[in-house]
Amino acid sequence: MTHARQQIREAFAAQIAGLASAATVYQWRARAIPAAVKKALRVSTPEEAIDNDGELGAAPSRELQIRVEIVVRQADNADDVVDQLCVEVEEAIAADETLGGLLLWCRPTGFEGDILEESAETEMQGALTFGAMYSVALTDVETII
Repeated sequence: MTHARQQIREAFAAQIAGLASAATVYQWRARAIPAAVKKALRVSTPEEAIDNDGELGAAPSRELQIRVEIVVRQADNADDVVDQLCVEVEEAIAADETLGGLLLWCRPTGFEGDILEESAETEMQGALTFGAMYSVALTDVETII
């Protein structure tokens, strides 16, 4: 088995794969996105808070940040393409915010974006963040409960 975070990251990436805008989906440990790739999404789980304040012996709740980095490389309308990818990602996750029962919920919490002026092309990078809640057994962080 794998850590619950990895299971969630993989399920999230699978749920947004095949979007209408045809962006390539990568995960956390992927190397740099190749220059030839014009639209890409990279899913990572950079932060997690664990609440141990529940009842003695109860499984702690975990709030996980899921980050979707968006890279768009093209000459025109990079802002519009990034916004369209945000629409598609948010709607894909809203269709099953439990990721097949792994999570209690998963909802968007923020967005930031920036155009990289030094690029030879118009390149925009953005980050769409989601908050997600789940629990694992105290003695088994591979099994989501």
